[in-house]
Amino acid sequence: MKELFLKQTIEQGIKDLSVTEQTLEEFTLHLKNETLLSKQWTKDVRYEVVLSHQGKVAKMVTPTLDDTVLPHLMKLAVLEETSVPLDLPENIVFHDEDFQRETFDEDPLITEYLKNIKEAKTKEIQDIDVILQCSFLKKKIENTHHTTLEFQKETFSLGFEVTAVGEEKRASSYASWVSGRNDFDFPKLLEECKQNALDQLNAKKVEKGIYSVLLSHDAINTLLPTCLSYFTGTSMEDGTSIFQDSFQKEVSSPYFSLLEKPTDRTLAGYTPFDLEGTKTYEKYLIKNGVFETILTDSKTAHQLSKPKTGNAIDGISVRNLCIEKGTKDEEELLKELHDGIYITSIYGAHSGIDATSGTISVPCLGYLVKDGKIEHAIKDFILTTNYRELLKSIVDVGSEMRQIDVRFGVVPVLLDGMSITA
Repeated sequence: MKELFLKQTIEQGIKDLSVTEQTLEEFTLHLKNETLLSKQWTKDVRYEVVLSHQGKVAKMVTPTLDDTVLPHLMKLAVLEETSVPLDLPENIVFHDEDFQRETFDEDPLITEYLKNIKEAKTKEIQDIDVILQCSFLKKKIENTHHTTLEFQKETFSLGFEVTAVGEEKRASSYASWVSGRNDFDFPKLLEECKQNALDQLNAKKVEKGIYSVLLSHDAINTLLPTCLSYFTGTSMEDGTSIFQDSFQKEVSSPYFSLLEKPTDRTLAGYTPFDLEGTKTYEKYLIKNGVFETILTDSKTAHQLSKPKTGNAIDGISVRNLCIEKGTKDEEELLKELHDGIYITSIYGAHSGIDATSGTISVPCLGYLVKDGKIEHAIKDFILTTNYRELLKSIVDVGSEMRQIDVRFGVVPVLLDGMSITA
């Protein structure tokens, strides 16, 4: 069984790396069983695989022996002067507390939050659920040359669910934010949620048609993850990106730029290196509408003959990918919108977005806007578009950035000519 595994994986590894058959004998491989005990792993037998090639070494600990293990090690040993083992999981400690717990009684910040919540409750606002999560992230990786990379970061995640109750009606509103301990605008976020929930109690239907649309922080954040996948080396290599032939070409309006800032310590997603030990750096994914960077890890960088970009994070992902801010606040964007729809929430994205084709058909909540002012809440309408059309339709972006998770920093986005159906 082991001999068959070795033969098949070495042959596949050579194929993946375009290594000639003559170099096969230069590879040596050692397997040994190792019992691991750690906070992340219960007692279990796993395999430690060590590959050496021309004086370079790569290793990993794996629970199974399949045809993906050795090719990855070969890639590390052949391509990297110093290779990083993949046997060290992230050491992430989550400290979750509930606002109602007595452990917060002496914390002045939490005391102030509790006061805000108490004052927000009314006859109609009966339920306010707040989750505060303090995350202490400590990441450490060590390569086979005993070089250690390590960093730690503390972030706070704040989430709201506000429920309003009327005559035989209920409506809920959600909001979230990640930031430093003292960087939340708690009263503002709470008031937004409260008002949205109250307004949705009396929300009306909207007529179908073509509208100018303003996407809120939460709405654009819902759409970004799928969009991000089209700019990765994985989708470029396997041909699934809708921007397959658009590298260094215009893919959005010139008003739109995406800048990743993983080394910015003031942002929640600070990450100085990825899980392969590649140094991260600030870079444009889209700059003034032009597709600037294909996000890669070691494997896709080699396959596409592109540089590594330090994005080997949970597959290929980002930290602090920010929509570059504009100059207008929400009130000014509503004036520019003039007559249209302000979308505050998008739900059902898991079924309403087709990642293969890029089509979008998602249910939304929001407001009808007339003469630059909110007229009334609207519900049960569907935004229908696709990512190419959406990016090309951007006419302005807002000035207030908010991080809803560690991947993205978002601002409101103004779109022209969007299809809305009931």
